[in-house]
Amino acid sequence: MLVTIIAFIVTIGIIVIVHEFGHFCAARLTGMRVKKFSIGFPPRMMSRQIGKTEFTIGWIPLGGYVQIAGMVDESLDGAEITGAPDEFLSKNLLQKVFALSAGVLLNYLTAFLIIAGLAAVLGIGVPAGTLVGEVLSDMPAQIAGVVSGDEIIAVNGQAVDSWDSLVKVVSTARDTVHLVVRRATGAEESMRLPTRDAG
Repeated sequence: MLVTIIAFIVTIGIIVIVHEFGHFCAARLTGMRVKKFSIGFPPRMMSRQIGKTEFTIGWIPLGGYVQIAGMVDESLDGAEITGAPDEFLSKNLLQKVFALSAGVLLNYLTAFLIIAGLAAVLGIGVPAGTLVGEVLSDMPAQIAGVVSGDEIIAVNGQAVDSWDSLVKVVSTARDTVHLVVRRATGAEESMRLPTRDAG
């Protein structure tokens, strides 16, 4: 239970930091002055002024906000609109949209990069070969004697080396399918697998 709570807090924290960092970067790239970059809700844990921006960390890591000069945002603070060129309202429409949407865009980009990284490192997709993972109860494969860990190496006398080739051969069979499987022990065994059309 504790691990689940910690994992939830860490996940939310990462999402919030990435989201608010997106707003911050977009605002700075478009020449907007960022008054406050805040992660977490009060009470305040720590705060530091760097340049024109106050960076704040709160004790409750479930939200945050970026306060841009010249606009009322999630902080609900009153905006001091003076018409200065570094204020939100002084920017054109595209710059405003970019600053407002950058948080979500960076969240999507981060998720894509994480998934792509996992795919590159771990490999995600259809497994190579024809190794049997799970055999469903009372289905033809189990009835024929196929078990988890078997590798199907031939169907109806045709060698198969992928699930695509296996499916093609099985889908054209009208009666009984003859399988040759290699057990986890290395021994090969032949078996008959009845199809739905077998009467």
